[in-house]
Amino acid sequence: MNSHEVICSGIGLSDAIAKFAASLFNRKGKNVPCIVETSVAVLGGCMIKMTVLFFFTVSGETREIIDRIKDLKKYDIKIIVITNSASSTFAKMSDLALTYYMPSTKNGDFYSSATQSCSLYH
Repeated sequence: MNSHEVICSGIGLSDAIAKFAASLFNRKGKNVPCIVETSVAVLGGCMIKMTVLFFFTVSGETREIIDRIKDLKKYDIKIIVITNSASSTFAKMSDLALTYYMPSTKNGDFYSSATQSCSLYH
């Protein structure tokens, strides 16, 4: 995938991983922002043709993000998702899904913080 711009994003603990990924790009000389708010209005200033959005998510089923990704796809942004579930809605919507498998535990409404740690090695 060729791109002029790269953006990293995630929500909650996945945001911390997205920030780390952006810092790795930045250390290699590629200016990559990490944006938590993925709405079209916020990303509008960052988007140009051939933008790639790396999105980090454990479940790939967060409704708010799925709705925003539908909007972003209209702008021809390429979306790469790094997730724990190859069969998630988000993985199916993305242009490329990098998946891993780590048993996930849920405590109430939240996934274990350890389930996103292996995405550091992608």
